[in-house]
Amino acid sequence: KIVYWTNINRFGGGNLFHTHYRADCDLSGVYYVQGEGTGSIKFATHEQMYFMIPSHMPNAKMIEHQPKDGDIILFPSYFLHDVYINTAAKKRITVGFNIKLNLQ
Repeated sequence: KIVYWTNINRFGGGNLFHTHYRADCDLSGVYYVQGEGTGSIKFATHEQMYFMIPSHMPNAKMIEHQPKDGDIILFPSYFLHDVYINTAAKKRITVGFNIKLNLQ
């Protein structure tokens, strides 16, 4: 089962850290219709978010991706993620989606 929606972030728009774990899905993703130059998407564990990992240790930094138009990013629904505020003159247009796997 796939559920999808459209997001449009105008100048100043973004999405705070969140997960999709309550959506009864296994995977989540985003397709960037128009996203290049509009800000990155960032993924973090709780430990990274609260700076609990010493900076000299592996995996201390959050994973960040600068999208290009046409990118598709797929990730486990429980991953914390946010989208930076759009500081570009153009809109960020994305299609977000959740996937429930049928493994039977």
